[in-house]
Amino acid sequence: MDLTGKKFGRWTVIEYEGTKGEGKHKCRCWKCQCECGNVKIVREWNLKSGNSRSCGCLVSDSNKMNKTTHGKRNTRLYKIWVSMRNRCNNKNSSFYEDYGGRGIRVSPEWENDFMSFYDWSIKNGYSKELTIDRIDVDGNYEPDNCRWVDMRVQCNNRRNNHVLTYKGKTQTISEWERELGFKKDILQTRISSGWSIEKAIETPYENRKFKHEYGYSSKIKAKTVTINGENHSIKEWCEILGMNQRTVVDRIERGMDEYDALTIPVKK
Repeated sequence: MDLTGKKFGRWTVIEYEGTKGEGKHKCRCWKCQCECGNVKIVREWNLKSGNSRSCGCLVSDSNKMNKTTHGKRNTRLYKIWVSMRNRCNNKNSSFYEDYGGRGIRVSPEWENDFMSFYDWSIKNGYSKELTIDRIDVDGNYEPDNCRWVDMRVQCNNRRNNHVLTYKGKTQTISEWERELGFKKDILQTRISSGWSIEKAIETPYENRKFKHEYGYSSKIKAKTVTINGENHSIKEWCEILGMNQRTVVDRIERGMDEYDALTIPVKK
């Protein structure tokens, strides 16, 4: 593999230097230039494993930073800064796979300078109720890609969120829940049952409490449905098909067709 031009920590690979050593110590080597300007020959294994990330200036800078007294080591911002660097750099971190493991890094200006991160945070609306959030969830922790937000915005910006586009507007299911006024599990159930987004959103949903007060569930169970030429009440079909009556009633209350509610298998 040609590593020319690739970056490993502060190293930039200049060119291949050949093989050095003998026997089990034999290894491919590369001429590399550090961000500070120093040029050295580095073994390929040390580059790929992360054992060598600079000519030594990284450790020196870290030591200087650790010796710097800023009086903020016990603050919430300092703990956030430490955690941010840990999940991007420490392979033993329980969060490394979702951050450093995906190539997410902390920008050089924040990596080794807490006060730079602190100054940016204060200027960009930090408060104890907010959390740091990356605008592009696949991007790095850097000034142009970070913001301070509340937990609602943070949750809406997760990679695993289910988003829906309706009439040109794209939102998470939680955001549609707040706008439309009924619970998100209704939308999820309808869509997982094969409904189009338009039908799932536009089909009215009656309040379940109102239905129970007026015996609506009993009326549903008594309703007759024809399946394969046989007529039975929904209650009877539940006994015949082994379907849970509460599940079937819930499906119908959420707008599912009676036939589908009885015949579509329940997902485990």
